[in-house]
Amino acid sequence: MRLPNDITGHPSKFWPFVYADFGFGGLSGALLALGHFKLAGIVILIGIPPNLYFAFPAFFNPRYAIKEGYLLPGSETVWLRNAGLLIFIITAAHVVAGIDAERFQAVAWFTVGGRLTAGVYWVIVALSKPFDPQSTR
Repeated sequence: MRLPNDITGHPSKFWPFVYADFGFGGLSGALLALGHFKLAGIVILIGIPPNLYFAFPAFFNPRYAIKEGYLLPGSETVWLRNAGLLIFIITAAHVVAGIDAERFQAVAWFTVGGRLTAGVYWVIVALSKPFDPQSTR
């Protein structure tokens, strides 16, 4: 598989996202599978702040998110704001699943699947080749 080289200048900065998504997704998935719905709900709720850590700056201050995330300079902020908005919407499902994972099992499983899918994405980002600003000149 050919890894992209146009995502970020510092791919290694994204390993915390890998750990958060695989950690919260894997643990809550295991707890759901074992029928420990209350504990799974707690893990899902604890996983909400990492979502908001990205969503708030992406939506409300995308230039800051571009600078801190070492994203491409000149990135269209409309897409980053859209990503932040989508994270807010996804996080609303996490709240529902966290409050009553047994009653809303389908939503809880979707949060697990979403977390694990996001973990795969962040692995690709973290292993990508660093963006070289000189290559655009």
